[in-house]
Amino acid sequence: MIRKSVHIVGAARTSFGKLNGRLSHIRPDDLAADLLKQLLSRNNINPKWVDRLIIGCSNQAGEDNRNIARMVSVLSGLPFETHAVTLNSLCTSGLESIIQGARCIALGEADLIVCGGVESMSRSPLVTSSISNKTFDSTIGWRFVNPKMTDFCPTYSMPQTAEWVCSTLKLDKNKLDDLAFESRERYEKAIANNIHQQDIISHSTELVPKPYIDEPHRVLSRNLMNKLPFIEETGRYITLGNAARIGDGAGLVLLASDSFIHEYGVPSLAKVEQWSSVACHPNDMAKASTTAIQKLIKEHSLDIHQIDAIEHAESFSLQTYLISNEFKFHTDRINRHGSNISTGNPISAGPMRAMVRMTHLIHNGLENGLVTSSAGLGQGTALLLQKVELRVCVFCQIFT
Repeated sequence: MIRKSVHIVGAARTSFGKLNGRLSHIRPDDLAADLLKQLLSRNNINPKWVDRLIIGCSNQAGEDNRNIARMVSVLSGLPFETHAVTLNSLCTSGLESIIQGARCIALGEADLIVCGGVESMSRSPLVTSSISNKTFDSTIGWRFVNPKMTDFCPTYSMPQTAEWVCSTLKLDKNKLDDLAFESRERYEKAIANNIHQQDIISHSTELVPKPYIDEPHRVLSRNLMNKLPFIEETGRYITLGNAARIGDGAGLVLLASDSFIHEYGVPSLAKVEQWSSVACHPNDMAKASTTAIQKLIKEHSLDIHQIDAIEHAESFSLQTYLISNEFKFHTDRINRHGSNISTGNPISAGPMRAMVRMTHLIHNGLENGLVTSSAGLGQGTALLLQKVELRVCVFCQIFT
Protein backbone atom coordinates (compact mmCIF):
# COMPACT_ATOMS: atom_id res chain seq x y z
CA MET A 1 0.00 0.00 0.00
CA ILE A 2 1.24 3.48 -0.83
CA ARG A 3 1.94 5.36 2.40
CA LYS A 4 2.96 9.01 2.32
CA SER A 5 3.38 11.31 5.32
CA VAL A 6 0.33 13.20 6.58
CA HIS A 7 0.96 16.59 8.21
CA ILE A 8 -1.29 18.97 10.10
CA VAL A 9 -0.53 22.50 8.90
CA GLY A 10 -3.41 24.31 10.60
CA ALA A 11 -5.88 23.59 13.42
CA ALA A 12 -8.57 25.71 15.04
CA ARG A 13 -12.06 25.62 16.43
CA THR A 14 -14.73 28.07 17.40
CA SER A 15 -15.51 28.60 21.03
CA PHE A 16 -18.39 26.31 21.94
CA GLY A 17 -21.80 27.75 22.74
CA LYS A 18 -24.34 26.23 25.09
CA LEU A 19 -27.73 25.06 23.86
CA ASN A 20 -29.71 28.13 22.75
CA GLY A 21 -26.76 30.28 23.73
CA ARG A 22 -24.49 32.83 22.09
CA LEU A 23 -23.88 30.86 18.85
CA SER A 24 -27.50 29.84 18.32
CA HIS A 25 -28.12 32.75 15.92
CA ILE A 26 -25.51 31.37 13.48
CA ARG A 27 -26.35 28.71 10.91
CA PRO A 28 -24.02 25.67 11.05
CA ASP A 29 -22.84 26.13 7.46
CA ASP A 30 -22.04 29.78 8.18
CA LEU A 31 -20.27 28.81 11.39
CA ALA A 32 -17.96 26.34 9.63
CA ALA A 33 -17.48 28.51 6.52
CA ASP A 34 -16.38 31.51 8.58
CA LEU A 35 -13.97 29.33 10.56
CA LEU A 36 -12.53 27.90 7.34
CA LYS A 37 -11.94 31.32 5.80
CA GLN A 38 -10.18 32.55 8.92
CA LEU A 39 -8.11 29.37 9.30
CA LEU A 40 -6.85 29.57 5.71
CA SER A 41 -6.03 33.24 6.13
CA ARG A 42 -4.23 32.68 9.44
CA ASN A 43 -1.99 30.06 7.81
CA ASN A 44 -1.45 31.99 4.55
CA ILE A 45 -3.08 29.29 2.46
CA ASN A 46 -4.72 30.10 -0.86
CA PRO A 47 -8.24 28.60 -1.13
CA LYS A 48 -7.28 27.36 -4.61
CA TRP A 49 -4.78 24.96 -3.01
CA VAL A 50 -7.51 22.98 -1.21
CA ASP A 51 -8.17 19.68 -2.97
CA ARG A 52 -11.00 18.38 -0.81
CA LEU A 53 -13.26 19.19 2.12
CA ILE A 54 -14.49 16.45 4.49
CA ILE A 55 -16.75 17.46 7.37
CA GLY A 56 -18.47 15.39 10.02
CA CYS A 57 -22.02 16.33 10.99
CA SER A 58 -24.28 14.01 12.91
CA ASN A 59 -27.66 15.72 12.85
CA GLN A 60 -28.35 16.62 9.21
CA ALA A 61 -32.04 17.20 9.89
CA GLY A 62 -32.26 20.96 9.33
CA GLU A 63 -29.95 23.63 7.92
CA ASP A 64 -27.15 21.05 8.02
CA ASN A 65 -28.89 18.81 5.48
CA ARG A 66 -27.94 18.06 1.86
CA ASN A 67 -24.16 17.69 2.26
CA ILE A 68 -23.22 20.56 4.55
CA ALA A 69 -19.57 20.16 3.53
CA ARG A 70 -20.47 21.27 0.01
CA MET A 71 -22.38 24.26 1.39
CA VAL A 72 -19.37 25.20 3.53
CA SER A 73 -17.11 24.88 0.51
CA VAL A 74 -19.21 27.28 -1.53
CA LEU A 75 -19.84 29.74 1.33
CA SER A 76 -16.15 29.92 2.24
CA GLY A 77 -15.12 30.82 -1.29
CA LEU A 78 -13.38 27.60 -2.27
CA PRO A 79 -13.37 26.90 -6.02
CA PHE A 80 -16.49 25.14 -7.27
CA GLU A 81 -14.17 22.33 -8.41
CA THR A 82 -13.22 21.51 -4.79
CA HIS A 83 -14.74 18.15 -3.90
CA ALA A 84 -16.71 18.08 -0.62
CA VAL A 85 -18.31 15.27 1.34
CA THR A 86 -20.17 15.00 4.67
CA LEU A 87 -19.91 11.94 6.90
CA ASN A 88 -21.76 10.80 10.00
CA SER A 89 -20.55 8.51 12.76
CA LEU A 90 -22.22 10.51 15.52
CA CYS A 91 -19.74 11.76 18.16
CA THR A 92 -16.69 10.43 16.30
CA SER A 93 -17.62 12.19 13.04
CA GLY A 94 -14.94 14.87 13.35
CA LEU A 95 -12.17 12.34 13.92
CA GLU A 96 -13.48 10.04 11.20
CA SER A 97 -13.26 12.93 8.75
CA ILE A 98 -9.56 13.26 9.63
CA ILE A 99 -9.00 9.54 9.09
CA GLN A 100 -10.64 9.75 5.66
CA GLY A 101 -8.54 12.78 4.77
CA ALA A 102 -5.35 11.14 6.04
CA ARG A 103 -6.03 8.06 3.91
CA CYS A 104 -6.43 10.20 0.81
CA ILE A 105 -3.11 11.95 1.39
CA ALA A 106 -1.33 8.72 2.39
CA LEU A 107 -2.47 7.16 -0.89
CA GLY A 108 -1.36 10.16 -2.92
CA GLU A 109 -4.87 11.19 -3.95
CA ALA A 110 -4.60 14.77 -2.64
CA ASP A 111 -2.10 17.24 -1.18
CA LEU A 112 -4.29 19.52 0.97
CA ILE A 113 -7.56 18.49 2.63
CA VAL A 114 -9.72 20.37 5.12
CA CYS A 115 -11.28 18.04 7.72
CA GLY A 116 -13.38 18.59 10.82
CA GLY A 117 -16.81 18.70 12.35
CA VAL A 118 -19.67 21.12 12.86
CA GLU A 119 -22.88 21.02 14.85
CA SER A 120 -25.59 23.50 15.75
CA MET A 121 -27.75 21.60 18.18
CA SER A 122 -29.62 24.79 19.07
CA ARG A 123 -30.96 24.98 15.53
CA SER A 124 -31.99 21.32 15.28
CA PRO A 125 -35.59 21.17 14.05
CA LEU A 126 -38.61 19.16 15.02
CA VAL A 127 -39.04 16.50 12.34
CA THR A 128 -42.30 14.84 11.36
CA SER A 129 -42.79 11.62 9.41
CA SER A 130 -44.94 12.01 6.31
CA ILE A 131 -46.08 8.40 6.83
CA SER A 132 -46.85 8.09 10.56
CA ASN A 133 -47.15 11.81 11.37
CA LYS A 134 -44.95 11.20 14.42
CA THR A 135 -42.83 14.20 15.43
CA PHE A 136 -39.42 14.08 17.11
CA ASP A 137 -37.00 16.65 18.45
CA SER A 138 -33.84 16.08 16.41
CA THR A 139 -31.49 17.78 18.89
CA ILE A 140 -30.04 14.53 20.22
CA GLY A 141 -30.89 10.87 20.64
CA TRP A 142 -32.97 8.27 18.87
CA ARG A 143 -35.74 9.19 16.45
CA PHE A 144 -37.90 7.09 14.11
CA VAL A 145 -36.52 3.94 15.76
CA ASN A 146 -36.97 0.73 13.80
CA PRO A 147 -39.14 -1.50 16.06
CA LYS A 148 -36.97 -4.47 15.06
CA MET A 149 -33.98 -2.84 16.74
CA THR A 150 -35.00 -4.00 20.21
CA ASP A 151 -34.64 -7.60 19.02
CA PHE A 152 -30.90 -6.95 18.84
CA CYS A 153 -30.13 -4.39 21.55
CA PRO A 154 -31.85 -1.90 23.85
CA THR A 155 -32.37 1.56 22.41
CA TYR A 156 -30.71 3.27 25.36
CA SER A 157 -29.90 6.96 25.45
CA MET A 158 -26.25 7.95 25.93
CA PRO A 159 -26.69 8.61 29.68
CA GLN A 160 -28.46 5.26 30.02
CA THR A 161 -25.51 3.43 28.45
CA ALA A 162 -23.16 5.26 30.83
CA GLU A 163 -25.34 4.33 33.81
CA TRP A 164 -25.32 0.72 32.60
CA VAL A 165 -21.50 0.60 32.45
CA CYS A 166 -21.15 2.24 35.86
CA SER A 167 -23.60 -0.19 37.41
CA THR A 168 -21.92 -3.19 35.78
CA LEU A 169 -18.50 -2.13 37.11
CA LYS A 170 -19.94 -1.05 40.48
CA LEU A 171 -18.10 2.28 40.30
CA ASP A 172 -17.89 4.91 42.99
CA LYS A 173 -19.77 8.04 41.85
CA ASN A 174 -17.37 10.20 43.86
CA LYS A 175 -14.53 9.17 41.54
CA LEU A 176 -16.51 10.40 38.55
CA ASP A 177 -17.26 13.69 40.28
CA ASP A 178 -13.58 14.07 41.26
CA LEU A 179 -12.53 13.72 37.62
CA ALA A 180 -15.13 16.22 36.47
CA PHE A 181 -14.03 18.68 39.12
CA GLU A 182 -10.38 18.26 38.08
CA SER A 183 -11.36 18.93 34.48
CA ARG A 184 -13.00 22.20 35.45
CA GLU A 185 -10.00 23.25 37.52
CA ARG A 186 -7.62 22.56 34.62
CA TYR A 187 -9.81 24.53 32.27
CA GLU A 188 -9.83 27.48 34.67
CA LYS A 189 -6.02 27.44 34.85
CA ALA A 190 -5.79 27.20 31.05
CA ILE A 191 -8.06 30.22 30.67
CA ALA A 192 -5.97 32.18 33.16
CA ASN A 193 -2.86 31.37 31.10
CA ASN A 194 -4.55 32.17 27.74
CA ILE A 195 -3.85 28.63 26.49
CA HIS A 196 -7.12 28.23 24.60
CA GLN A 197 -6.51 31.40 22.59
CA GLN A 198 -4.16 29.30 20.45
CA ASP A 199 -7.02 26.90 19.64
CA ILE A 200 -9.96 29.25 19.13
CA ILE A 201 -10.93 31.54 16.28
CA SER A 202 -14.01 33.56 17.15
CA HIS A 203 -16.81 33.85 14.64
CA SER A 204 -16.75 37.22 12.91
CA THR A 205 -20.23 38.09 14.25
CA GLU A 206 -19.61 36.83 17.79
CA LEU A 207 -19.72 39.99 19.90
CA VAL A 208 -18.84 38.74 23.37
CA PRO A 209 -16.39 40.13 25.94
CA LYS A 210 -14.47 36.86 26.36
CA PRO A 211 -14.54 34.98 23.03
CA TYR A 212 -11.93 32.44 24.14
CA ILE A 213 -14.06 31.02 26.95
CA ASP A 214 -16.47 28.22 26.06
CA GLU A 215 -19.98 29.14 27.11
CA PRO A 216 -20.95 25.76 28.66
CA HIS A 217 -18.21 26.08 31.30
CA ARG A 218 -19.41 26.48 34.86
CA VAL A 219 -17.31 26.95 37.99
CA LEU A 220 -18.65 24.45 40.49
CA SER A 221 -17.43 23.69 43.99
CA ARG A 222 -16.77 20.06 44.76
CA ASN A 223 -19.50 20.19 47.39
CA LEU A 224 -22.04 21.54 44.91
CA MET A 225 -21.25 18.76 42.43
CA ASN A 226 -22.49 16.23 44.96
CA LYS A 227 -25.91 17.92 44.92
CA LEU A 228 -26.48 18.19 41.16
CA PRO A 229 -29.40 16.14 39.79
CA PHE A 230 -29.02 12.90 37.86
CA ILE A 231 -29.72 13.07 34.13
CA GLU A 232 -31.81 9.89 34.20
CA GLU A 233 -34.75 9.74 36.57
CA THR A 234 -33.53 6.46 38.05
CA GLY A 235 -29.85 7.34 37.70
CA ARG A 236 -27.20 6.77 40.35
CA TYR A 237 -24.02 7.94 38.63
CA ILE A 238 -24.39 10.38 35.72
CA THR A 239 -25.27 13.94 36.72
CA LEU A 240 -25.28 17.42 35.26
CA GLY A 241 -21.88 17.83 36.88
CA ASN A 242 -19.97 14.86 35.44
CA ALA A 243 -21.50 14.93 31.95
CA ALA A 244 -20.67 17.28 29.07
CA ARG A 245 -23.33 19.77 27.97
CA ILE A 246 -24.57 19.81 24.40
CA GLY A 247 -24.45 22.93 22.23
CA ASP A 248 -22.98 24.50 19.11
CA GLY A 249 -19.53 24.71 17.55
CA ALA A 250 -17.12 23.80 14.77
CA GLY A 251 -13.52 22.67 14.46
CA LEU A 252 -11.22 22.16 11.46
CA VAL A 253 -7.73 20.94 10.67
CA LEU A 254 -5.69 21.27 7.48
CA LEU A 255 -4.02 18.04 6.38
CA ALA A 256 -1.15 18.24 3.90
CA SER A 257 1.38 16.03 2.14
CA ASP A 258 5.16 16.30 2.22
CA SER A 259 5.17 17.68 -1.29
CA PHE A 260 2.68 20.42 -0.33
CA ILE A 261 4.69 21.73 2.61
CA HIS A 262 7.88 21.61 0.54
CA GLU A 263 6.35 23.39 -2.44
CA TYR A 264 4.57 26.17 -0.53
CA GLY A 265 6.81 26.53 2.54
CA VAL A 266 3.99 25.84 5.00
CA PRO A 267 5.29 24.58 8.37
CA SER A 268 4.00 21.31 9.80
CA LEU A 269 2.54 21.43 13.33
CA ALA A 270 2.32 17.66 13.83
CA LYS A 271 2.09 14.40 11.89
CA VAL A 272 -0.84 11.98 11.82
CA GLU A 273 0.94 8.66 12.29
CA GLN A 274 -1.67 5.96 12.93
CA TRP A 275 -5.39 5.60 13.42
CA SER A 276 -8.00 3.07 14.42
CA SER A 277 -11.79 2.80 14.39
CA VAL A 278 -13.74 0.15 16.27
CA ALA A 279 -17.24 -0.90 17.21
CA CYS A 280 -18.63 -2.69 20.25
CA HIS A 281 -22.04 -3.46 21.75
CA PRO A 282 -24.12 -0.26 21.89
CA ASN A 283 -24.52 -0.66 25.66
CA ASP A 284 -20.72 -0.38 25.97
CA MET A 285 -20.52 2.99 24.23
CA ALA A 286 -18.47 4.46 27.10
CA LYS A 287 -15.81 1.78 26.58
CA ALA A 288 -15.40 2.38 22.85
CA SER A 289 -12.51 4.85 23.18
CA THR A 290 -10.62 2.37 25.33
CA THR A 291 -11.24 -0.33 22.74
CA ALA A 292 -10.01 1.95 19.95
CA ILE A 293 -6.78 2.68 21.85
CA GLN A 294 -6.29 -1.05 22.52
CA LYS A 295 -6.59 -1.80 18.81
CA LEU A 296 -4.23 1.02 17.85
CA ILE A 297 -1.44 0.02 20.23
CA LYS A 298 -1.80 -3.67 19.36
CA GLU A 299 -1.76 -3.22 15.57
CA HIS A 300 1.23 -0.90 15.65
CA SER A 301 3.13 -2.43 18.60
CA LEU A 302 3.00 0.77 20.63
CA ASP A 303 3.89 1.13 24.30
CA ILE A 304 1.12 3.11 25.98
CA HIS A 305 3.56 4.29 28.65
CA GLN A 306 5.63 6.05 25.99
CA ILE A 307 2.62 8.16 25.01
CA ASP A 308 3.01 11.67 26.41
CA ALA A 309 -0.67 12.60 26.67
CA ILE A 310 -4.21 11.71 25.68
CA GLU A 311 -6.88 14.15 24.60
CA HIS A 312 -10.25 12.48 24.94
CA ALA A 313 -13.54 13.95 23.75
CA GLU A 314 -15.50 12.74 26.74
CA SER A 315 -19.25 12.83 27.01
CA PHE A 316 -18.93 11.66 30.63
CA SER A 317 -16.03 11.68 33.10
CA LEU A 318 -16.67 7.93 33.25
CA GLN A 319 -14.77 7.59 29.97
CA THR A 320 -11.65 9.25 31.38
CA TYR A 321 -11.87 6.89 34.35
CA LEU A 322 -12.05 3.87 32.03
CA ILE A 323 -9.02 4.96 29.97
CA SER A 324 -6.94 5.72 33.06
CA ASN A 325 -7.92 2.49 34.78
CA GLU A 326 -7.40 0.23 31.74
CA PHE A 327 -3.95 1.53 30.78
CA LYS A 328 -2.74 2.65 34.24
CA PHE A 329 -2.40 6.08 32.64
CA HIS A 330 -2.37 8.89 35.20
CA THR A 331 -5.30 11.27 34.82
CA ASP A 332 -2.87 14.23 34.87
CA ARG A 333 -1.89 13.17 31.34
CA ILE A 334 -5.48 13.02 30.06
CA ASN A 335 -7.11 16.28 28.93
CA ARG A 336 -4.35 18.46 30.40
CA HIS A 337 -6.17 21.76 29.94
CA GLY A 338 -9.75 20.67 30.56
CA SER A 339 -12.14 18.53 28.59
CA ASN A 340 -15.58 18.50 27.02
CA ILE A 341 -16.92 18.52 30.58
CA SER A 342 -15.97 22.21 30.59
CA THR A 343 -16.11 23.18 26.92
CA GLY A 344 -19.30 21.34 26.00
CA ASN A 345 -19.71 18.58 23.43
CA PRO A 346 -21.47 19.65 20.22
CA ILE A 347 -21.46 16.06 18.88
CA SER A 348 -19.38 16.17 15.65
CA ALA A 349 -17.44 19.23 16.80
CA GLY A 350 -16.73 17.78 20.25
CA PRO A 351 -13.73 15.64 19.23
CA MET A 352 -12.28 18.59 17.32
CA ARG A 353 -11.58 20.27 20.67
CA ALA A 354 -9.34 17.31 21.50
CA MET A 355 -7.74 17.24 18.04
CA VAL A 356 -6.94 20.96 17.94
CA ARG A 357 -5.60 20.94 21.51
CA MET A 358 -3.34 17.93 20.88
CA THR A 359 -2.02 19.45 17.66
CA HIS A 360 -0.87 22.52 19.54
CA LEU A 361 0.46 20.50 22.49
CA ILE A 362 2.74 18.62 20.09
CA HIS A 363 3.71 21.76 18.20
CA ASN A 364 4.66 23.29 21.56
CA GLY A 365 6.90 20.43 22.65
CA LEU A 366 5.24 17.05 23.24
CA GLU A 367 6.74 14.13 21.35
CA ASN A 368 3.41 12.37 20.72
CA GLY A 369 -0.18 12.04 21.84
CA LEU A 370 -3.42 10.14 21.32
CA VAL A 371 -6.74 11.72 20.37
CA THR A 372 -9.82 9.61 20.92
CA SER A 373 -13.60 9.68 21.08
CA SER A 374 -16.56 7.39 21.65
CA ALA A 375 -19.89 7.61 19.88
CA GLY A 376 -23.47 6.55 20.42
CA LEU A 377 -24.34 3.01 19.27
CA GLY A 378 -20.92 1.80 20.42
CA GLN A 379 -18.25 3.13 18.09
CA GLY A 380 -14.84 4.56 18.90
CA THR A 381 -11.91 6.23 17.16
CA ALA A 382 -8.29 6.88 18.11
CA LEU A 383 -5.46 8.68 16.31
CA LEU A 384 -1.76 8.95 17.12
CA LEU A 385 -0.08 12.29 16.45
CA GLN A 386 3.68 12.78 16.55
CA LYS A 387 6.13 15.62 16.59
CA VAL A 388 7.69 16.49 13.25
CA GLU A 389 11.41 15.88 13.00
CA LEU A 390 13.28 19.04 12.04
CA ARG A 391 15.05 18.79 8.74
CA VAL A 392 16.16 21.31 6.16
CA CYS A 393 14.41 21.26 2.81
CA VAL A 394 17.20 22.03 0.34
CA PHE A 395 14.72 23.00 -2.34
CA CYS A 396 12.85 25.72 -0.48
CA GLN A 397 15.17 26.30 2.53
CA ILE A 398 12.50 25.90 5.17
CA PHE A 399 12.26 23.79 8.28
CA THR A 400 9.58 21.11 8.42
